Amino acid sequence: MKATISKTLYSIVLLLALLASTTRAEESSFKNTYDYLKKKYDDLPENGKLATGAVAGYGVSRVAIKSAVTVVKVAGAAFVATEALNAAGVLDEIKIPDHFSSEKENLKRRALTAANDFRNGVREKLKPETLRRFMETDRMASIGFASGAFLGFVL
Repeated sequence: MKATISKTLYSIVLLLALLASTTRAEESSFKNTYDYLKKKYDDLPENGKLATGAVAGYGVSRVAIKSAVTVVKVAGAAFVATEALNAAGVLDEIKIPDHFSSEKENLKRRALTAANDFRNGVREKLKPETLRRFMETDRMASIGFASGAFLGFVL
């Protein structure tokens, strides 16, 4: 049983290394580790790749669900808190002086730029062609990942 769990955890690490950003692979120490883990992953039998994908898919789906639930809880709590502050009249008393308008605009511009950079970064890393190529080359890992994600969302 311990050997199976350790092999599964090892397989998860290998799959996550494969899914790591290719831009980070340019760093020499990361590249050496990435190449080693990729070689080990490539040496896995088809069932090992399937199991690796399934465990990674399950784990990712559970993290996604937990994150989504946390975001909803925080947003709900913030809404209730702001409604209570508004009902108490606290928000009516807060006024931002006019001489801070340039700082406010600068902060808004920087926030929008950061959000756009993040969006572009995600789109760059998750190109449909890149995902399709990975799914075609590692068919068993893709099937395992989808199966594990499905189980993680259902359970």
